Amino acid sequence: MPIIIFLSDGEDSFSDTVMFNLGRRALALGYVIVSKRRNIPEQTVRRKPLAFHSVSFGEDSSETSLRRMADIAQQVYVTAPRTAGVGGGTNNKPQCTFSKALDSVRFLRNHTTVAAHHHLYR
Repeated sequence: MPIIIFLSDGEDSFSDTVMFNLGRRALALGYVIVSKRRNIPEQTVRRKPLAFHSVSFGEDSSETSLRRMADIAQQVYVTAPRTAGVGGGTNNKPQCTFSKALDSVRFLRNHTTVAAHHHLYR
């Protein structure tokens, strides 16, 4: 599966068309699987949609474009044609996401502290 993890401060802008084209191009390229499983030809071209993850290192006011990028990538993902069980929208979990790096750092720090504290007083 093609994956992009896009790290940015979110300070710049982008065109929606660029994101739509990126997702569609990744899907169009596909890739070849060599498989010896039953019911699958020796070489099968499978097209999988792009899993796009934007991560913000900037201020809250700068995250709009990064959220939009993930939203557009998710739109392309869920509308991708499905091929033999492969393709867009195979579960309810978003495959294209936005997150804040500082939130992740705080989350890990807090949960590591809680886990360590729990271990000490067990």
